[in-house]
Amino acid sequence: MKRSFILVLAAFLFIGAFQTFSEDWSLLKSGDYTRITNSIVRDLDGDGIDEVIISQFAKKEGKFVEIHKIENDKIVMLDKIPAPDYAIFFDVGDLDNNGTADILFLTSEGVYYRPLNLTATKTHSTLKKIDYIKSEIVVTQPEILTSVDMIIDLDGDKKNELVFANIRNIEIYKTDNFTLIDKIPINTFLEFALIPGQFYPHYIYYTLPIILVTDIDNDNKKEIIAKFQRSINVFSCVNKSWKLKLKVDMAKDNLYFLSNSFVKFTFPIITDMDGDNIKEIVVSSANLDMPRIRFEAIGDLYFMDKGNFSINKNKQIVIKGIPINLPYFLNIGDDKYKDFIIPSIPFNLISIFQLLSGGGEINVPFTFYEQTEERFENRKGRKLFDIPFRIENMMSFIEELPFDQYKDGFYPDFYYFLHDKKNKTVDILYYTYVDSRSRYISEVIKNFDIPGYRSDLPANLKLGRFSKNQKKDVLFIIHKTFYILKRD
Repeated sequence: MKRSFILVLAAFLFIGAFQTFSEDWSLLKSGDYTRITNSIVRDLDGDGIDEVIISQFAKKEGKFVEIHKIENDKIVMLDKIPAPDYAIFFDVGDLDNNGTADILFLTSEGVYYRPLNLTATKTHSTLKKIDYIKSEIVVTQPEILTSVDMIIDLDGDKKNELVFANIRNIEIYKTDNFTLIDKIPINTFLEFALIPGQFYPHYIYYTLPIILVTDIDNDNKKEIIAKFQRSINVFSCVNKSWKLKLKVDMAKDNLYFLSNSFVKFTFPIITDMDGDNIKEIVVSSANLDMPRIRFEAIGDLYFMDKGNFSINKNKQIVIKGIPINLPYFLNIGDDKYKDFIIPSIPFNLISIFQLLSGGGEINVPFTFYEQTEERFENRKGRKLFDIPFRIENMMSFIEELPFDQYKDGFYPDFYYFLHDKKNKTVDILYYTYVDSRSRYISEVIKNFDIPGYRSDLPANLKLGRFSKNQKKDVLFIIHKTFYILKRD
């Protein structure tokens, strides 16, 4: 009798933790690849349904970019573009400003581009080349092809420019005739790795600044923000010439001691924090004063005011624990101030040992912090939910947190995946906030086989609109396959 009671109680607790919802999901699977190196989710043809753009590498065939669309509950490949030799970066967008999407490759031998085919009708078009625009970047893994935002409308005239960071300059070109508009000098760090016991470098590569492009002051003209290890430079166009508008020096280095995976946390976040149509900058100072007796934080973030962008210490955000990604800023309440959610590993001796040893799982809480007019309520952070986390799953958080705030003022939905190494399956988890319970509940929306996958290989979960549902759908990518979970 006692055993039966325990089984009933366990079943009740499981159902309570993983609530069953009324939504049905369809699982769509792509073909197999040798290696998927990058992915973009974007509506290229303006029909409200996102396309999936992947870059992939095969040993014999080389590098390709493919465009996929959901049609009649099937993944249909609309276009496949072979990457030119020495291609490093690519982007998709309206390059020639004619209302249709193009693809552009930046290589060390020039720029290649052509229109994309976004219909089922097969068309053939060859890549055009501009040989005097070249990348000087050396990559340590030449098989990897990565997407970078390069096709951008800088001046608000609804015509895109070509913008990219090179070794010595940020270069800006017109796209109708590819004439040079301007060059912004930047400082680039040359780094190398040595083979033990040898006296020459094995890898030589350049560390470029993090480049973000956005309209900070709401004048319909974008600024270029370059984030270096110890400073932030903001460039703006004045009288058709790009100048350094302001420079903010950071007090400390921005690198975490655990892993380069945590470098993502040093990216600046640029968003309108107080609803005045002028954006602020939030940036990590990565405070490395160790140890702290209270094990309170590894890195601090600073709210940087509009205008002069001096650090406002009243808006300092002290994160308890080790953040595994950027904060996610959003409006939850009725006020104009943005609050934020951030996942961080509890910073204590047990969790640090588990991380460094690579064994076991750690429950990572997602904590909600509210912003008032005066400050962020750092001491009153509220745990929304937690996820079981392994250090090898860090790659799944490098690009973005898979949040979906489908209504203003609502807590966002969150999606996550768990890999079962023994059974070679994966669970896709769905977390949603239930007002009547004042908390998040979760469920497994799909369990499916992923043979040949290991937890130390890259995997990523993104969101996109692959149906007409108000809420987004799920794109799950492993090194050799991608899956789409679409709401029925």
